[in-house]
Amino acid sequence: MPYHRSHNLREIFIDLDIPGFRIILSRNMLTSGRGCFSLPNEHRYFEFYIAAAGTHFFCIQEHLYKADPLELYVIRPGEIHYELSQSAADMTDFSKYAVSIAFDMQSLQADRHCTQPAGAQAALFSLLRQRRVSLPSDILYVLERMNSELTCSALGSEQALQALGTLFMTQLLRSAVSEKPAPSVLYSTPGKYLLEEYFYFNFSRPVTADDMARHFHISTRYLNTLLQETYGLSFTKKLLQLRLETAKAYLSYSDKSVQEIITLCGFSNPNYFYSKFKAAAGVSPLTYRQLHRCSGSMFFDIQNINPPGDSFTE
Repeated sequence: MPYHRSHNLREIFIDLDIPGFRIILSRNMLTSGRGCFSLPNEHRYFEFYIAAAGTHFFCIQEHLYKADPLELYVIRPGEIHYELSQSAADMTDFSKYAVSIAFDMQSLQADRHCTQPAGAQAALFSLLRQRRVSLPSDILYVLERMNSELTCSALGSEQALQALGTLFMTQLLRSAVSEKPAPSVLYSTPGKYLLEEYFYFNFSRPVTADDMARHFHISTRYLNTLLQETYGLSFTKKLLQLRLETAKAYLSYSDKSVQEIITLCGFSNPNYFYSKFKAAAGVSPLTYRQLHRCSGSMFFDIQNINPPGDSFTE
C-alpha cells in the first residue's frame, strides 16, 4: 500500500504475523491545546485518532464525530477528514494521539482467503471494520512513552519504539475483539463487511462482478444474490454509488481537479462520469463544488451530532 513519506515520520516494523505490517509514527503524534482546526486531507494508509483528555471533534467523510477520552476512531485510506472546533467560544482543552499503520493489503487478503487467518490477522480485520473502539486506561501510558521516544535520538530508542509499538498494537487488537464473536466466523462466507471491504479497496480499479466472484471463490450468480440481499443493488449500481459518493467528497473537501477526481474514482470515460454525476446530484461537478465547498460547511452544530453506525457490520 503506497503512503506518504517525509523526514518527520519513522517507520516501526512490528512482528505480529501480519505481512509487511508497520506503524508509521509522526514526531508530532501528540496534539494538545485549546481548540483545533486542520484542513481536509486524505492519505493511503489507516490512521487511528485516540482521545487522551478533554473532548475532540473531527469530521470523517462529511460525518461529525465527538471523541471522548479513551476512545479510538479508525480513519480508512482515502477518507476525507479534518479536525475542528465549532467556534472560538467552544474551544476546550484537549489532547489526542494520531498513529498511522500500513501493511501489504494484497498479501494479507490472499493469506486470509487461502487459509484460516491467524489470530493477529483476524483481530486486525475486526479492528479495521469498526469506526470506534473503547480502550483500556493503561494504553495512554504506552502512547506517552512512544511519543517521548519519538522526540529523542537516544541510544536504543528504535528498539524501545518497537517494543512499545508491539505492546500498543497488542492492547489495541485485544480491545477490538473483546466481547465479540470468535473472529473465525467472520470469514466463513463473504458477509457484509467483506463485501464492503472489497468495494472499498477496489472501487478505483476497473473491476467486474466476475473479478469479485473469483476473489471470494463463489459464482457470479451467487454474488449477485448476496449483493441484492445486502444492498438491494447490483454490482454495477453499488460500484457506481461508491464512486459517486467519493467524487462528492473530493469535490467538497479537496482542491483536486475534476479530471483527477475522475481518475481517482475509477471512471475511464469522462462523459460517462459527467452524465452519471449530474443524474445523481442534479448539478454538474463544478456546480456541486461551488455549492458544497468545505469553507461554507466546516462548522457543525456540535449539540446535534448524529454520526452513522460505528461499524460496517449489521
